[in-house]
Amino acid sequence: MSEIVVAEPIYEDDPPEPERPITRSITMGTGSEHNHVPEPFESERLPASLASEIQRFLRVANLIESDEPRIAYLWVSLFLIKLESQGEVIDARRIGSVLFEVLKTVSNTTGPQALANRGGVQTKSNDLFVPYNILPLDPGDSRQAIMQLPEIKAAVAAIRNIRGIPSANDFQRHGDFIDLFDFLQYCFGFQEGNVANQREHLLLLLANIHIRKTHKQTSVLKLGDGSVDELLRKFFKNYTNWCKFLGRKSNIWLPYVKQEAQQYKLLYLGLYLLIWGEAANLRFMPECLCYIFHHMAYELHGMLTGAVSLTTWEKVMPAYGGQSESFLNNVVTPIYTVIKEEAKNSKSGTADHSTWRNYDDLNEYFWSPDCFQIGWPMRLDHDFFCIPSSKKPSKKPKAKKASASTGSVEERRKEDGEEDEVGATKEEDREPKWLGKTNFVEALIIMACHELESPLQLFDKVIFEDVMSVFITSAFLKLIRVEMVLFLVPSIRKYIEISNHRICTILSWWTQPGLYIGRGMQESQLSVLKYTLFWVLVLLSKFSFSYYFEIKPLIEPTKQIMKIGGKKYEWHEVFPKVQSNAGAIVAVWAPIIVVYFMDTQIWYSVFCTIFGGVYGILHHLGEIRTLGMLRSRFHSLPSAFNISLIPASSRNDQKRKTGFFHSKFIKVSKTEKNGVAKFVLVWNQIINNFRMEDLINNRELDLMTMPMSSELFSGIVRWPVFLLANKFSTALSIAKDFVGKDEILVRKIKKDEYMYCAVKECYESLKYILEILVVGDLEKKIVSAMFTEIEESIERSTLLQDFRMIELPLLLAKCIELMELLVEGNEDHHVKVVKILQDIFELVTNDMMASGFRILELLYSYQQIDMDFVDFNRSIEPELFGSADSKSSIHFPLPDSAALNEQIKRFHLLLTVKDTAMDVPTNLEARRRISFFATSLFMNMPSAPKVCNMLPFCVMTPHYMEDINFSMKELHSSQREVSIIFYMQKIFPDEWKNFLERMGCENLDGLKDKGKEEDLRNWASYRGQTLSRTVRGMMYYREALKLQAFLDVAEDEDILEGYDAVESRNRVLSAQLDAIADMKFTYVLSCQLFGSQKASGDPHAQDIIDLMIRYPSLRVAYIEEKEEMVENKPRKVYSSVLVKAVNGFDQEIYRIKLPGPPTIGEGKPENQNHGIIFTRGEALQTIDMNQVGYLSSI
Repeated sequence: MSEIVVAEPIYEDDPPEPERPITRSITMGTGSEHNHVPEPFESERLPASLASEIQRFLRVANLIESDEPRIAYLWVSLFLIKLESQGEVIDARRIGSVLFEVLKTVSNTTGPQALANRGGVQTKSNDLFVPYNILPLDPGDSRQAIMQLPEIKAAVAAIRNIRGIPSANDFQRHGDFIDLFDFLQYCFGFQEGNVANQREHLLLLLANIHIRKTHKQTSVLKLGDGSVDELLRKFFKNYTNWCKFLGRKSNIWLPYVKQEAQQYKLLYLGLYLLIWGEAANLRFMPECLCYIFHHMAYELHGMLTGAVSLTTWEKVMPAYGGQSESFLNNVVTPIYTVIKEEAKNSKSGTADHSTWRNYDDLNEYFWSPDCFQIGWPMRLDHDFFCIPSSKKPSKKPKAKKASASTGSVEERRKEDGEEDEVGATKEEDREPKWLGKTNFVEALIIMACHELESPLQLFDKVIFEDVMSVFITSAFLKLIRVEMVLFLVPSIRKYIEISNHRICTILSWWTQPGLYIGRGMQESQLSVLKYTLFWVLVLLSKFSFSYYFEIKPLIEPTKQIMKIGGKKYEWHEVFPKVQSNAGAIVAVWAPIIVVYFMDTQIWYSVFCTIFGGVYGILHHLGEIRTLGMLRSRFHSLPSAFNISLIPASSRNDQKRKTGFFHSKFIKVSKTEKNGVAKFVLVWNQIINNFRMEDLINNRELDLMTMPMSSELFSGIVRWPVFLLANKFSTALSIAKDFVGKDEILVRKIKKDEYMYCAVKECYESLKYILEILVVGDLEKKIVSAMFTEIEESIERSTLLQDFRMIELPLLLAKCIELMELLVEGNEDHHVKVVKILQDIFELVTNDMMASGFRILELLYSYQQIDMDFVDFNRSIEPELFGSADSKSSIHFPLPDSAALNEQIKRFHLLLTVKDTAMDVPTNLEARRRISFFATSLFMNMPSAPKVCNMLPFCVMTPHYMEDINFSMKELHSSQREVSIIFYMQKIFPDEWKNFLERMGCENLDGLKDKGKEEDLRNWASYRGQTLSRTVRGMMYYREALKLQAFLDVAEDEDILEGYDAVESRNRVLSAQLDAIADMKFTYVLSCQLFGSQKASGDPHAQDIIDLMIRYPSLRVAYIEEKEEMVENKPRKVYSSVLVKAVNGFDQEIYRIKLPGPPTIGEGKPENQNHGIIFTRGEALQTIDMNQVGYLSSI
């Protein structure tokens, strides 16, 4: 029975202090009419044996207390009375009687009217609600977006196809089977939680494979055989290899009828998943699971075909079935008991390995055909289940069952060790002795003595005989054999090792131990060739250098020394009795010999550097290493992004992406212009993420954001301001003092692409803003005439003749002043705006334009005033851009438009930002992330598929007792001389300032005054080694997938509106993105102690619940220890539980009973093992708490 969940959102009044026990205080929001704050019940702090039965009722009492406090009081009071009188352990029947008495008391006390007032709560409580993980399979949730996906519908239809399987009447069961998993559960006695978990697991696997193969199939709504076959091959690859290794036939039998074959395949897949999901610690023994599946698959096939057993002459039925939890009790528990007892004999790992069996030792027993002596049903008196005491000497095992007993572990290891030693000795015998450096230095000396100048001289008869005297004939034969080993044998040896044919086994008995694993692990032929070529080049260079520069120059001096007699020395004789000059020769040759043997490392380092550099160049490693390189290459990022991360739309594009020397700097084709818009969208998301992580401030956010407009679809890109900083002022300085032709000026500006873009954008922005600001008829004509005159001069290339550029700085100052007033938008500055516009008009017409009289003639003809030029100018100027007849000539303040305000702010930044923007961003971590993101775009990577076609994966993080979030007490504690928050402020000073700016506070006290303690905790926790930091980083996977899915399905209008507007403006699209992300990514925290922490009121439990509330797709798996009465005796029961957050509470999804405590060996891998059954997808990534992810790197 699932707990009752109320649909309204629940808000907590105040976060609990760390030292307080975890309680639930349910209050309404600030805007609610209810101001009553109830005293919280201890609904979250209960014994583990009572939590599952009572907790949900206490939560409901909390919910209704604000409206009906008396009903809630009676509800809780009667619970406490019954608990005190009957003890702590109460079964379901007694709970039911208590609820009946509570209902009767409430009805008699408050009357029917009080119950009628709670009709809304009753209606919601009576709704059938089935907890689910990802797929809501109950009929009430069939309209959710994820259940509307065609691939999900196809997988569900295939699983629910029960036509052809034995009917429920054959098993004397009331009611038909719901699906194939229901059939397997009833036949083999699997747990309900395990069945529900693996049902969803298989559905997601089938759906993901099916959607990847839809282009090869005719129907999307029907599950294809190709999808099932691919999954079947992946699942049973190890099982089929195991059967071949042991010489047994596989028990996966398929009918000839195609329609029935798919059903059989799904049953085998479901059976294996159910065995794996309930195997507990047996999952560390994969071949043991193969043994179990082998027998249960035989029973399954017998039931499906109605086969008759050859021993009992009855229909084949499961040996362990028909009862609840029969698989756990009869199959898993006996083997688990052996593992547990062996772990006890290990004495926490201090005992000798020969006295106990670990997981690998027990699993190795199933590598031998002797494992079938255990039988099915398993013979519990078999030696495999015999566990000798560690204090008593073990009995001598039988010959054929030696590998199953404890004493045989050391014996088997000795045998394997002897085989390894024999193999190693024979390998040493076959080593090419001639390849040593000693022989080669002898050969080089002989060649130098013969004054060998050319390699062809080596074939001279005398020289060849002398050289070959170093290498005997057998060694020369070894050369040929070694070449065969290097180039031919690796592939042959690999085939012999992995083959199970008897001939291959005989050939490899003397080199390969009889092990199931570790076979055929040689490097590929291509890798061997490349490795050999590398060393050939290294040694060839080394020997050539040694011959010409080390050995050959010493030959002539050595000959001369040898000709000198011992009595002809002219210096003092250190050794007067020495009659030869051998010492002199040794003194000459000793340094060279030392260098000869040592310089190989130098040559190796040189070639590693050369090969590494070439490899990096070919694979575009480290394309962008500094911000300067990023600015110079930023214009190439959109095309590189389009090639690397946007799925190919045609086969030609696919070939272009996979080319060896493919270019990432080509312009985007006309059909892919929206690729630029997609890059802008992703870039802005990354920059906004930097701001949310406080790596940049608001000003840097404005400088690094790229504007999103419809111009992007035509190929016109407006680059970030930090790239255009100082470009406009530089162009202004060039134009002001330039003397020459317009073409030369334009060419000079266009040399710098960013400078040209800055000039063009400033002109277009000023024109656009004035068109909106000026609304008077006369004024609009004047402004239009001014811009027309400028554009005609540019077309005629007479801009320098028609305008005096010396006045450009004054015009720039006026424009900056105008933009500042427009940004402020204060109505009181209306007169100032008019005055600035008049100054700009006068400056352009009188001081800059050589033909400004044309504008004045236009104004004169409009007013029809006959006066000379000076008097006209003086009389009309004060009225221009002003108000006449209660009608304003300008629209000030400007319309409240986000796009317009953004453009004005950007134009102001282009005019004002100087050299300071060259250091944007100032944060080193932000710089590193941007450089990494840009570099990754230029690297060779596989073509990106659409999100719906990608491989699904899961991330799992084990957690024991590490910090989750820093509490306020921990932040301000000074036990280590300085508090954590003080330390964080000093280590991250710029990020602290950015955080205060984002919160709108000036210091730490301001955060407390505004109630920002929770934000402060998160800010500090994200910079420490906490679980919340890791979870936030891994959840960026989901954000990146949603963003990529949005780019896959969004139209141009959706891209212009932005990714952040999807949730508020397009609910349907948002639901589709969530559904795709749920199918492709899951995150599971394996929190071993969450259950005990929650029962004891540990603040860590509340922090974990807060993480689940913050990230709704996060799942937490934990081990629950609970006492149950079995035969009137208390017994501890262990379960793996998966929970999620629903309406502010943790809700149980799956519960799978374990045969005992799962942590009997190493805690961390066994903690991961208990939670791995709740993972989804075809790939699993395990992340520790010292790791983190970023949106820009994902």
